Amino acid sequence: PQAVERNLDLLAYHYWLGEDQAKKREFTVRAGVAAQARYANDAAADYLQRALPLVADHERAGVMRRLGKVLELRGGWADAEATYRDAIEVARQVGDEQEQARAHADLAESLRKQGRFEDARRQLALAGEIFTRTDDDAGLGLVLHLQGSLASQQGQYDAARAAYEASLQIREQLGERASVGSLLSNLALVAENEGDLERAREMNERALAIRD
Repeated sequence: PQAVERNLDLLAYHYWLGEDQAKKREFTVRAGVAAQARYANDAAADYLQRALPLVADHERAGVMRRLGKVLELRGGWADAEATYRDAIEVARQVGDEQEQARAHADLAESLRKQGRFEDARRQLALAGEIFTRTDDDAGLGLVLHLQGSLASQQGQYDAARAAYEASLQIREQLGERASVGSLLSNLALVAENEGDLERAREMNERALAIRD
């Protein structure tokens, strides 16, 4: 297995030239995921774009969401937005509500980073409606986290803290340690911006303890 992981680019190239469609699909996607993880964004975008026609309909939205994140990192905001919107539509067509909601959330986060706050808020509302209807607690935790960041970026610290704390409660119940650590860091930033340095220190120390 370790040898396979070390040679994903070679295997993807090998199977791309062959006729084994299952292997071609598998290794093109795996090479794209690996390239994304090491921030080789151009390679990741190339692999994921080539993988899209190969993957099954129910997998396509997930690959699109990955591609959107890579395009963002390359500064391709318009292309990323179009990719997320395509992912929303693909997920809707195959009836995958969780994937549809997560694509709405990804689009919202991309819009927030560009300062398009009202557009981001609408996308988060759509994602939240789906996660609520489908009893997806992990999804609701994600939406609340992103709503906190949206409020914090606009200086709405009471709203940010309330959203972060609601997300924190869900993430703690689900045992999502990485997300809990991130939320504690976010709460520390809110406290710092409000001038409550003692609380900011407390939140950061809790975050560090979780991440050790």
